Amino acid sequence: MLSFRLSLIVPLIPAILISISTILSMFVTEDTAIHEIITFFGSAEISLIISIMIAVIVFGLRKGKNM
Repeated sequence: MLSFRLSLIVPLIPAILISISTILSMFVTEDTAIHEIITFFGSAEISLIISIMIAVIVFGLRKGKNM
């Protein structure tokens, strides 16, 4: 059985990624590759895709469901 904490964390992953990206962007110079990587993973589309992939793994595949 999935824990309540895990059920709350998975939907919050996009907000966490976007927040971390925003905070880290303040400390990294804009013309570097690190800044590009941070802004890539902090974009709304990518953070939602990451969240969906984690949700499929946590809520589906770990419960024994097939794709």
